[in-house]
Amino acid sequence: MQKQLLAELCDRYPAHSSDTPVLYTDTPNSAEAVEFLKQVQPDVVLASCKQILKPKAFSIAKTGTFALHPGICPEYRNAHGCFWALANNDLD
Repeated sequence: MQKQLLAELCDRYPAHSSDTPVLYTDTPNSAEAVEFLKQVQPDVVLASCKQILKPKAFSIAKTGTFALHPGICPEYRNAHGCFWALANNDLD
């Protein structure tokens, strides 16, 4: 079932085109990342990272930056939120 769902998602959302600018960085707050965002002038940024974004990075997008957290907020905040929920047997 998962393989089928993955195949359907890959069909629906193909890989980005070769002319799409991409930056790989260790931190979204680096000078390199901030300069990249200034150059591409995004309308929206979706941030999926474990680091707290600094205003110099998250304030560049015209509409805004939306941070996607892997944890269960607000009960379990931080990068290890899912671990602590399971450690506390909090399956709900």
